[in-house]
Amino acid sequence: MKGWLLVMAVLLVAGCGDSTATAAPLDVKAAQGCELSVQILQEAAKGSAGNVDKINAAEKKLEPIASDLLAGTAEAQAAGKPAPKWAALGGNFISEMADLNSDKVDAYTKDQDAITPDCNKIPDAAKVAGGFTK
Repeated sequence: MKGWLLVMAVLLVAGCGDSTATAAPLDVKAAQGCELSVQILQEAAKGSAGNVDKINAAEKKLEPIASDLLAGTAEAQAAGKPAPKWAALGGNFISEMADLNSDKVDAYTKDQDAITPDCNKIPDAAKVAGGFTK
């Protein structure tokens, strides 16, 4: 009986390792996108003092993430299925970048209002793996 308990204890401890190993890849991408969105927001909030190069670099990283989050949306809709889990977040990232680049401040604020709740829904393990700290 002691041997069996020892095996169970080892299995339990082994399963308590790196929590990022259990994070779903798209959850991690969503977290990465949220972190980039925060970086963009922080620079944009500085107005003319904001670092345009930092914003552009963050947007360049955010574009493929948004695209990955949107992947499969058209196919799902055509098949009458729900959109992928983070499709709305990916779409909001696209809107955020477009509104920021066209100086639509009110629309950009609405984008942020839509992004924030989704970012808060990301599982903790994915937040850690994706570097989302906010």
